[in-house]
Amino acid sequence: MRITQNMITRNYLNSINFSQENMAKVNQRVSSSRRYTRISENLADGARALRVRKQLADIRQQKADARDAKGLLSSAESNLRAINDVLVTAHEKALRGENGPMESVREEVAKEIDNLKEQVLQFMNTQYAGKFVMGGVNNKEAPYKVDKDGVLRYNGVDINSIESVNGEYQYTDENGDVQTIPYDKDVYIDLGLGLSYSDGGQIDPRSAFKVSFNGLDVLGFGYETVTLEDGSTHDIPNNVYNLMDKIGDMFSGDEPYNDELMGVMVDKLEKERESMFLSITEIGNRDRFLDTVVERLDSDELVLTETRSDLEGVKDTEEAIRMSMYEYSWLATLRMGAKLLPQSLMDYLN
Repeated sequence: MRITQNMITRNYLNSINFSQENMAKVNQRVSSSRRYTRISENLADGARALRVRKQLADIRQQKADARDAKGLLSSAESNLRAINDVLVTAHEKALRGENGPMESVREEVAKEIDNLKEQVLQFMNTQYAGKFVMGGVNNKEAPYKVDKDGVLRYNGVDINSIESVNGEYQYTDENGDVQTIPYDKDVYIDLGLGLSYSDGGQIDPRSAFKVSFNGLDVLGFGYETVTLEDGSTHDIPNNVYNLMDKIGDMFSGDEPYNDELMGVMVDKLEKERESMFLSITEIGNRDRFLDTVVERLDSDELVLTETRSDLEGVKDTEEAIRMSMYEYSWLATLRMGAKLLPQSLMDYLN
């Protein structure tokens, strides 16, 4: 077989191009910190890497949601503690008015309780990140409002008309029809607990984390009817704001004063405060649960990050050795070419 100068030249140039291409690939891997840029270069590892990336994205979203949930829980707990402090003060004031028969003392207590109930209303409507903490899914306007007739409303519904039926809050409208409370829905986030749905398409509460709060659960609704020793019956509000309002009206003289009824309402105010303290404790438990979940997510993220690095990443030491080998091959090819190619071509290449 006759070997021509063109064959030598072509093979020589192919060798140079091959070495330069290999060096370029090494540079690309080092600069991008990835072993391959297309899945077709490594189908097995590429497919696994895509799954790992999806899992990492899910975990990072879950961690972000958990951080938001912790902020919301912190805001809710802070406000409930503030309301609890107000109720402690209100109870002390009510006891003072109950034990102080002087009309001037009772009028003073009525004014103090009236100021305290307005503080409770403000805490009821606290916002966190643009969301009303105690309003369910109501993010449009304050959930608690007092209308022109002095009626406290939750998401537009009279607090005293609300009932709980099979765990669902309802009220009867002016037409006699039973309606659900507006915005009375639960909001859940996925924390990697195996999110699942019921047959009706509802999220299974055991597979997600609830991040919404309903003020009715904490601050009360409706009323209870009590019978006094004289046989008279009275409706006592279950909502702390309305309860304080009724206590204040009796101390101010807007309603006839009744020692027995006042004692019942003062005791109920303390019971509602104790019930709210249990809600604060429950929030603390949920916050600790979130801490545990975040720790697990951190651990999972670390493992998946290492797995992704193994599947996609490069090892600098190995790539440095490869670069040295390709540079050596490239230089050796150039030196060999000086002996194989005519001088005029070498001058041209130089």
